[in-house]
Amino acid sequence: MELDPQPHRLYNGAFSAFLPSGFQDVRYHFNDVASSNDAESQSEVLSVSPLPLAQLTLTDCSSAWVLNGHQLVAKFNEEAQNTVNIHMALFRLPQHSTDLLVTFNDPVVINPSSSSAVGGASVTSPWTIEDFNRVLCSLQLHNPSIFG
Repeated sequence: MELDPQPHRLYNGAFSAFLPSGFQDVRYHFNDVASSNDAESQSEVLSVSPLPLAQLTLTDCSSAWVLNGHQLVAKFNEEAQNTVNIHMALFRLPQHSTDLLVTFNDPVVINPSSSSAVGGASVTSPWTIEDFNRVLCSLQLHNPSIFG
C-alpha cells in the first residue's frame, strides 16, 4: 500500500480523513460480492466496526474489521430473489503481505418461487452476530506457508 495520503469521504460525506493511497476497507469486498450476485442496487451495509485485537487468537493480525449487511440475491439467473445476510471480516496480515477475508452467507428469507424453496427447503435458525464473532475470535493461523 502506498503511503501518500489522499482525502476520502466517510459516512456518506459526514466526515473526511486522509487515508493512504490504495486504502480499501471491508466495504470494497461487500460491494464486490454484491456485484457478483447482481445485487448492487439491492444491498445494504448495516454496520462496520473494528474487531478488538485483544479478543483475537490470530496474533499476526494488525487490524480487523467486521461488516454486517444484507442483499437480495437471485440464484442461477432466476427472477425470484432471496434475502441473504452477509457477514464479513477483514483481517490485515502485513507481515504476510495479505488480507484475509472471512464471509458467511446467511439466507433469511427464501422466495417461494426460488429454486432454493423446491422440496420444502426452509430457512434454518440464522447466525447471530455473536456466533460470527465467536468464529472470528477463535480463528488461528497454524501454517503461515499458505501465504507463499
